[in-house]
Amino acid sequence: DISVEFFPVLLTEFPLTTQSDREKTCRMMFEGLGVPALYMAPQSLLALLSSGRVTGCVVDCGYDVTHTVPVFEGHCLPHAVRQLGLGGQDVTAHLALLLKESGAQFSRTTQEHDTVTIIKEQMCYVSTDPSSEIATTIIGSTDADYQLPDGQMLRVGSERFRAPEILFSPQTVRMVTQGIPNLWHLLLDNAVLAGGSSLLPGMGHRLREEASALAPPGCRVGPVPVMDTAWLGGSLLSSLSIFGDMCISALEYQEMGSNVIHHKCF
Repeated sequence: DISVEFFPVLLTEFPLTTQSDREKTCRMMFEGLGVPALYMAPQSLLALLSSGRVTGCVVDCGYDVTHTVPVFEGHCLPHAVRQLGLGGQDVTAHLALLLKESGAQFSRTTQEHDTVTIIKEQMCYVSTDPSSEIATTIIGSTDADYQLPDGQMLRVGSERFRAPEILFSPQTVRMVTQGIPNLWHLLLDNAVLAGGSSLLPGMGHRLREEASALAPPGCRVGPVPVMDTAWLGGSLLSSLSIFGDMCISALEYQEMGSNVIHHKCF
């Protein structure tokens, strides 16, 4: 067993976490768990670090929310962070709706969500040209069969790429245009994908095309590697020789209280 009383703790946090929530977490770690040192870092920053970069734009598409987070020289730019209330669960829900519209029936409602989630993870992908691909599905070239838990076979066609399209709604695309003009070339040339929904096949290529269409003239959009990731970035950060100095010590917490989190972790 490993006791937290003997090791510094690195916690990841969402972008735009409120100051009161950060302070509450800080108090819980020092007063409740008795950690000797603490550091909190945005998971988007850690995802970027795992790719060997300190400047870039992280698109973190998670379960219920998607963030676009500009990072410059190792610091997130909170005033430029954008949050969209769409994520993997919305893709799953949209897929379930599309399947039902095409006649799919699930024998047990309690298993429906789990079944549709598996179908999404195994069969869905992001199309680079949805309009053209819909024409292709007329001849059934994209159809695939999935065996339901009760043994029935379910034919899945255009739903495979139509469900993830919810992530590329006009609201999502519009967010990308609200960055920092003088950092466009640095951020877009170092774009990184993170989060569970980023694992959908074709996601990186589609995002690159969408960003290229919106970028200012002369601004190159680099490859979009999928980094799985915050854990790896955290491992790299915590292995640095200066990590101990970056952390909030128990003594610093005693002297400054939970407000110290805003001075050392930003």
